[in-house]
Amino acid sequence: MGNNQDHRAKISRCAASFPSLAGVPGVAPWEPAKLDAWAAGEANSGGRHAAQFILELWNQSGDWKAGRFSVIEAFQVWDTSHREAFIAWAREPFWL
Repeated sequence: MGNNQDHRAKISRCAASFPSLAGVPGVAPWEPAKLDAWAAGEANSGGRHAAQFILELWNQSGDWKAGRFSVIEAFQVWDTSHREAFIAWAREPFWL
């Protein structure tokens, strides 16, 4: 897949598709450490799960402060808009 700039733009667009990540530090421009800090701190549970998903999509072996992503836990708290954002990714998945 393209260069690192392409990866950063793609992950930023995916993150922005989750309503709870709109305007969150680290989403645009893409800065995973800032998103991780937000998710580990002030995020509500839906936002934390969205950030966990995006962070793991960026780096599955990362030692994220926000914790590991669980689709089961996420779907228990996400609203329809969040589920649809995840399902849109699942229909056309990408890995970086």
